[in-house]
Amino acid sequence: MLRVCSPFNDMALPDNAVAFVSAKVCVPATIPRDAVLLEGICVVDVPGDPASDSYESSIPESQEDVLALTNGA
Repeated sequence: MLRVCSPFNDMALPDNAVAFVSAKVCVPATIPRDAVLLEGICVVDVPGDPASDSYESSIPESQEDVLALTNGA
């Protein structure tokens, strides 16, 4: 589950949009019963209309997947 803070009456992201996200991860001790929470720190959406047939072709290729974990202490 991704939580993004956004101004009142402002849609954070349109439905089915693709976004590149840097997030804090909160992993509950009760996995897999409860959801892992992601709190968006930096969210950059791919511009365009997600309902368009050409939307997926506008998504930039990414060669890197980054995952950095700390204990939060």
